[in-house]
Amino acid sequence: MNAKMIEFPLSGRIRQGFIVATALGLSGCAGIAGAPSLDSVHIVTAEQLGHCRNVGSVHVAVVDSLPQLQSVEGAVAEALLKLAKQSTLQLGGNALVEMSNISAGSQSFEAFDCPG
Repeated sequence: MNAKMIEFPLSGRIRQGFIVATALGLSGCAGIAGAPSLDSVHIVTAEQLGHCRNVGSVHVAVVDSLPQLQSVEGAVAEALLKLAKQSTLQLGGNALVEMSNISAGSQSFEAFDCPG
C-alpha cells in the first residue's frame, strides 16, 4: 500500500495559531513523575530576590489574535505566564521577575533559582 501525505494549505498566520493552540493544549499534559510543577515557579519582584541566582532570560510569545485567546479576558497573560514558567523550570529556576509588559502577544522575564 502506498501512503499519501495530505497537506492542508494554511496561511502563515493560521498555521502559527494552530501551532500555538496545539502547544497550549498539550502543555496541560502531565509531566515527569517527581519533576517540579508549574506551581513551584513564583512571580517575584526584584526586591524579593535576596540570595537568588539568575539562571537566564525568558522571552515568550503567543499569537494574541486567536479567537480562543480573545474571548477570555486575561487568556494571553495566562498563556504567557504558563510558557514562562515552563521555560523557567527548564532553566532550573523557581522564580520569575517580569521585565516587560505584554506587547503584541509577547513578554520578557528573568528566571531565578531561589533557595528554600
